[in-house]
Amino acid sequence: MYVLRSLSVDDCWDILKKRAFPDGNAPIAKDLETIGREIARKCAGIPLTAKVLGSMMRSKYSIDEWLEIQKSKMWELPEGDERIVSILKLSFDNLKSPSLKQCFAYCSNFKKDFEMERADLIQLWMAQGFLCSSYNKDMEDIGDECFTILLQNSLFQDVIRDDFGTIIYCKMHDLVHDLAEVVSRSEMEDKLENQHVAWDPSKSSERNVEKRRSLFVNGDQALISFKALRVLNLYRADIEELPSSIGVLIHLRYLN
Repeated sequence: MYVLRSLSVDDCWDILKKRAFPDGNAPIAKDLETIGREIARKCAGIPLTAKVLGSMMRSKYSIDEWLEIQKSKMWELPEGDERIVSILKLSFDNLKSPSLKQCFAYCSNFKKDFEMERADLIQLWMAQGFLCSSYNKDMEDIGDECFTILLQNSLFQDVIRDDFGTIIYCKMHDLVHDLAEVVSRSEMEDKLENQHVAWDPSKSSERNVEKRRSLFVNGDQALISFKALRVLNLYRADIEELPSSIGVLIHLRYLN
């Protein structure tokens, strides 16, 4: 087994700098660079940490905002997954709109290392009611914006592009997926009044199934109990025809 070496402070600073200043041409104030290099040192050679912090600092321009990150109590946590998850949580908290947080949490429905299709993901967000159209933007455009913001914040990675350079697939880092699961279970279920955006039969009890709004089926499960269902994904289900009970799903908006 080959163990990857930790990045140097300079390498972490290069990653952080490219994320925080994507144009790459504007000069960086000396004070900001000093603080930024200290933050890069605290990244402990972990590229994910540098990416996430750099992405988050893209919208922060004052010395005080950078100092707030440099002096954050998260650095008091021991190096390793616990500290990284704390940094990821900070990035999640920095998302400006509740709909963005809902879209992120919803991705916990997919298994780790799953290739999420961009267009399909946006359709799922729409079906859940996370996206609202405005007078000059339709829901697909808003979904595209949400996808881009999550990508820019390094909450998505390993993108696959088509021949025209358009991103069509992405993944989540395992630790980012862990955060999405935690957020989905704790914060989002409370805020959404127990709407239960996902159900995994291997992990969940039968309690409140009638309120669940998404179902990713791997086998044969009765649908009649899931009366509030909006999303039904039968992609990996071992069935040859739709059950008649699908007729009771009057709220269904997405079927795969």
